[in-house]
Amino acid sequence: MKLFGLLLGCGLSQTLDERVAILEDAVMQQHKEIDQLKQRLTKAETEISVLESSLTCGGAAFHDVCGCASGYAYYQGECVPSDEAAARAWIEEFNVDYQFYVHDASDAYFAYETNITDANLAAAGAASARFGAWYSAHIPHAIRVFDWKNFEDPLLKRQFSKLLGNSNSLNAEDSAALNNAMNNMNKIYASGTVGDADRCVYLEGAEEGGVALEGIMANSLDYNERLWSWLGWRTNVGDALRPHFETYVEMKNKWAQVNGFEDYGQYWRSDYEMPEDNFNDMAVTEYEKIEPLYVQLHAYVRYRLGEVFGNDIFDQDDGLLPANVLGDMWGRFWTGLNQFVVPYPDAPDVDVTEELKAQGYDAKKMFQLSDDFFKSLGLERVNEIFWDKSVIERIPDVEMVCHPTAWDLGNGEDFRIKMCTDINMDYLLTIHHEMGHIQYDMQYAWQPPQFRDGGNEGFHEAMGEVMAMNVATPEHLRAIGLLGPAGDEETEYQTTINFLMFQALQQVATMPFTIMMENWRYASFNESITTDEWMEKFWQMKNEWVGVKAPAERTEESADPAALYHIANDYSMMRYYSRTIYQFQFQKVLCDACGHTGPLYTCDVYQCEAAGDKLKILMGKGSSQYWLDQLHEFTGDDEATMNADGMRDYYQPLMDWLVAENSRLGITPGWDASKTEYHPFDENMDFVGKCAENKAAPSVKPLPFADFIQQYIKA
Repeated sequence: MKLFGLLLGCGLSQTLDERVAILEDAVMQQHKEIDQLKQRLTKAETEISVLESSLTCGGAAFHDVCGCASGYAYYQGECVPSDEAAARAWIEEFNVDYQFYVHDASDAYFAYETNITDANLAAAGAASARFGAWYSAHIPHAIRVFDWKNFEDPLLKRQFSKLLGNSNSLNAEDSAALNNAMNNMNKIYASGTVGDADRCVYLEGAEEGGVALEGIMANSLDYNERLWSWLGWRTNVGDALRPHFETYVEMKNKWAQVNGFEDYGQYWRSDYEMPEDNFNDMAVTEYEKIEPLYVQLHAYVRYRLGEVFGNDIFDQDDGLLPANVLGDMWGRFWTGLNQFVVPYPDAPDVDVTEELKAQGYDAKKMFQLSDDFFKSLGLERVNEIFWDKSVIERIPDVEMVCHPTAWDLGNGEDFRIKMCTDINMDYLLTIHHEMGHIQYDMQYAWQPPQFRDGGNEGFHEAMGEVMAMNVATPEHLRAIGLLGPAGDEETEYQTTINFLMFQALQQVATMPFTIMMENWRYASFNESITTDEWMEKFWQMKNEWVGVKAPAERTEESADPAALYHIANDYSMMRYYSRTIYQFQFQKVLCDACGHTGPLYTCDVYQCEAAGDKLKILMGKGSSQYWLDQLHEFTGDDEATMNADGMRDYYQPLMDWLVAENSRLGITPGWDASKTEYHPFDENMDFVGKCAENKAAPSVKPLPFADFIQQYIKA
C-alpha cells in the first residue's frame, strides 16, 4: 500500500529519475522496518525462553538445578550442563562463530568508511543486523546457565566477565535514541567542511593540489585564516553536533546505570580495574610532576608565536594562548608549531619532512619503513592481507573518513590501517603509532576474542607511542638515512634540545589538554556540570588547566568538545593521557634490555631483538591479566604503577634550557584565567561559500552504530 500510494503521489510533473529515487527510498525504509521487526521478534523469543525457564523452575535463580542433576541447569525445556567444563566448551564454540560475525561486520564498516556510498551503508547495516541477531540468539544461554561469577578457574571467570559483565541493554526506545545520536554524530563529523567564496575545504586528506583545514592550522601564517578555519569547523560541525551529543550523554549514562555504574564516566574508569575508582586521582597527581615543564613550555611558545602573528594578539594581560594558533584544529598536539619555536634553527632539523620528500618517499614506502622497524626487533611483519586491504591514501573522487585508525577485524589474521597519508614527519610518526597498534593486535591474536585488547586502554596507545618516540630520535633518523651525521659537541647539544622541543610539543603539550578534557566529560556524565553550562565550564577549565582561550566568545548553542573525532565517536580520552606516561616507563625497560647507557632520550631500540622479546611477552597477554600485574612482570618491579618520574627526567635538559631562555627573554611564565580578553575579528565571516554548491546536502549517511566493533578499532 505504501508503494502504491507513493506511485500515485509522484505526479506527472516529476521526472522518471525523481520517481525512481522516491521508490528506492521507500524500499530502503521497508527493509529497515523489516530488520527492526526481526530484531524485536528475536528479543521476544529470548524473553519467552527466559520466562518459561523461570516458571518451570518455580522462580528459582538461573543457576539453581530446578530438578536437574548436579552440574546441570534448566534451560529452554531441558537440563543442560552448567559446570566449568561445559562453560569452557560453550565459549570455545561460541568464539568460532563470534569471530566470523565480527569480521563480517568489521569488513563492511571498513568498506563504508573508505567509500561512503548508499550501497556500502546498506551492507554495513545488514552485517550489523546479522551480528545482532546471532548474538541475541546465543548469549542468553550463557546468562541463564553458567554461574560464572563463582567459577574457580580465574582465567575462565575473567573471560566470562569480559563477555557478560556489562551485558544489560537499554530498552528499545532508549537504544534507538542512542543509536540515532551516534549515527548522526558520525555523519556530521565525517561530512564536515568549511568554505568561503573560493573553496570548500575538508578537515584532512586534501584533494590533489588543494589544502586541508589541518594544513591551514599547522602552516598558515595568517592569524585570520586560522581563525576562519577554527570558527568554521565549530560552527558547521560543533553546532550541529550539540543536540545529538546531549542525547548521547543521557543515554550512555542510562546504559551505565543499568549495568551497575553510577554514570558512564565511572564505566570508562572501570577499564583500569581500580577497586576504589581512584585512577583519575592518580592521573591528576602524576600530572603535577609535569606541570612545571608545561608552564615553561607554554610561556616560551607564547613569546615565539607573538613574533609570528603579532604581539598585539599575545601581549594581553591574561597570558592565555588563543586556541586557533596551536598547530592543529584542537590544540591537542603542538608539533605544527615546531617551525616557529625551534630553539636552534641553524642546527640539524629533526623534522625530516623535506628530507622525506627529497628522497622520494610515498605513503607505501613510509609504511614499509615502519614494517622494517618492527622486523628489526624480531617482531612480526604485517601480512599480505594488510597490504591488500589497507587504505593508506585518500582515494580520488571518493568520500571517506580520513582520521587514522588501526583495525583488527576480529578473525586473528585480517589487520588493516585506514588513513590519508601526507608526506611529512607527523605522518611518519603516526604511521609507526598505528603500526604499533597492529603489532599489538597480531601478538595477542592467539588469545580468545575476549582478551584481544591491551592490558588497559592506555597500554595499547602506549605501544604505538613508544615506537614513534624511538623513530623520532636523531640516532634513529641517522640510522635510516634521514638525518646527516653527528656534529661537534655544541652542535649535538643544540640538536638534542631541538629534538626534545619537538617531542615536548607533542607529548608534554597534550597532557593538560587530555586530562582537562576527560575531567570535563566526567563532570558532564556525573552532572556536576549541567547541560546548560557545558560550554561555559569547558572554557573555564580550558583557561585554568591548559592556559588556552577561545579566540572568540563561545555560546551554549555549540559543542566545542565534540568537534574532536574521539569525543564524537565515543572514545575515552584517558587512554591518551595514561599512554603518555606509560611510554616512558616502557622505553626504560626496553632500553635496559638492550644494554643502553646514557640518557633515555638518546636510546633507540632499532635492531634490538632483546627489546622485541620483552614486547612479545607483554603484548601477547592481551587483557588476560590485570594491568598492574602485567606492569610488575614487564618492569621487574612489584611496586610499579603509573609513574611520571621517567617522563620528567627525560625532559630535564629541556626544562633547564627553557628556564634559562625564558629568563633571558624576560618572559614571566603563567597565565591569569580571570582576565580573558579577545582579539577583534570580522564577525561576518563566511563558513559555507563554495560548500553550498559542492555539498548542498551531505552525502554521508548515518552508519548504524555498533559498540561491539569499537574494541577492534584504535584511533
